[in-house]
Amino acid sequence: MKLAAKVTDLSSQIAAKDGDLTKAQADVKAAQLSTQVAILSHGLGGNPKLLLSNEAFKTSIASVEPTDEAAISAAITAALQANAALKATPSSSGGGEHQGGAAQALQAQLAAAEKANDYQLVISLKRQIAARLTNS
Repeated sequence: MKLAAKVTDLSSQIAAKDGDLTKAQADVKAAQLSTQVAILSHGLGGNPKLLLSNEAFKTSIASVEPTDEAAISAAITAALQANAALKATPSSSGGGEHQGGAAQALQAQLAAAEKANDYQLVISLKRQIAARLTNS
């Protein structure tokens, strides 16, 4: 009797741990997918923060593997065509002083995003800063 109870208890513990592992795996996959969206959306003209907060877009990429860049890019492109509000706002152009101010503003935004642990925004801002430095 005691052996059967112990086996049942251990089976329950294993099932609970399996559930925890499955949730952790899903969380890691979601984080990897979010990172890929942040990286790829920049080149496609999308705003990663808006894309990742859009329920229709999140549903469209839910079954996509984080390593499938073509599928993620296709989903981003489709979302941008369906909803122009998900596009990144164009950066304004101007003289050197204006760009310096914009670069400082981006640096300030970057610091705030890092403090808030908003890694998608951090990646996007670092890319914008690098693009401005390259174009200077």
